[in-house]
Amino acid sequence: MQVRRRRGTLAGEPGVVLDGKPGQDIGRVVLVGHRGRLYQMTFVSADRSNEAFMLMEALFSTMTGSFKFLD
Repeated sequence: MQVRRRRGTLAGEPGVVLDGKPGQDIGRVVLVGHRGRLYQMTFVSADRSNEAFMLMEALFSTMTGSFKFLD
């Protein structure tokens, strides 16, 4: 599986979403910079053939849709 990169946002900050990150389970990684810090969120299983994929998609949507930076 090849890692796919796309633009994304988290709490209004621009970021990068990497789909297909190899590991024990195929992952989705969100990278966002905010106030000089790099934040990373990792979601598994991002393998569409895994029955847990739909659960991961729901968690991803909930987390990225409701995340706020507390500064």
